[in-house]
Amino acid sequence: MQTKTLKTIQTVSKIAKILSTVGYVCCLVGAILCAAGILSLRFIPEGFKIGGTTVRGLIEASENLTTQDLYVMMATFLIVLAGNAVVCRIAQGCFGRELKAGTPFTLQGAKDLLCLGVCAMAIPVAASIIAQLVCHILFRGAEDAFGSDFGVSSSAVIGVMLLVMSLLCRHGAELSQPEAAKEVPAEPGLPEATADEEA
Repeated sequence: MQTKTLKTIQTVSKIAKILSTVGYVCCLVGAILCAAGILSLRFIPEGFKIGGTTVRGLIEASENLTTQDLYVMMATFLIVLAGNAVVCRIAQGCFGRELKAGTPFTLQGAKDLLCLGVCAMAIPVAASIIAQLVCHILFRGAEDAFGSDFGVSSSAVIGVMLLVMSLLCRHGAELSQPEAAKEVPAEPGLPEATADEEA
C-alpha cells in the first residue's frame, strides 16, 4: 500500500524520467547538428550561395563572427552536449529502475543515485576540460572567446544533492530491510567470544 508521500515521490520520479528523456534527445540532436555544422563548414563548396551570397561571405560580413569562431563554438558545444547526453541517459535508467521498484528506499536505488551524483559532477567537468583542450590545440588562442563554465557549477550542486539523497535512500533501505544492511566485520586478531567465555 502506497502512502501519500510515496505517491508524491513516484510522481516526481516519473517527471524526472520524462525530463531526462527529453534532455537526452535534445542533447543528442544538438550534438548531431553541431557535428553536421562542422562538416558543412569544412566541405562546403566555395561557390555555394544562399540568397545570392556565399555562406562564407555571410560569415565574413558579420562584425563579431569569423569562421574560426564558428568552428570553436560548434566543437565546444558538440563535446558539452555529448557529455550532457550521457548524464541524461544515466538519469533515465536510474529513475526508470526506481519506478519499477516502486520505492527509492532500496540498496540498488541508493547505488543508482550515488552513480548519478558522481556522473553529474564528473562528466560536465571532463567535457569542459576536453572542450577547452580541443579549442586550444585546434584553434590556438580562441578558447577564451566563449569563456564559460558550461554549467559545471550547477552540475556540481546537483551532484552533491544526489549524493546526499543516495545516503538517505540507503539509510531508509537499511531501516526497512535490516537483513540487507552489511554486518560490521570483527576486528582482525580478535576471536569472537564463546558462550562459555561470556558466562
